[in-house]
Amino acid sequence: MGCYLFDPGTGRYPAHVIDVLTMDGDRIAAVTGFLTGGALERPGAGPGVAGAEVFARFGLPAELP
Repeated sequence: MGCYLFDPGTGRYPAHVIDVLTMDGDRIAAVTGFLTGGALERPGAGPGVAGAEVFARFGLPAELP
């Protein structure tokens, strides 16, 4: 599942996190979130993978209008 967060500076919704659901029958047993590079900005951490690149791997758009 791709999740997008509103950016008030651009008025758009850029890619932010991919959530993977682990199912147990018809129930959700766990949710694992994978933050995109932009969401992981830390001093000295080096460049991350851009959200657009990660989302494209799953056929999802880089942002929503």
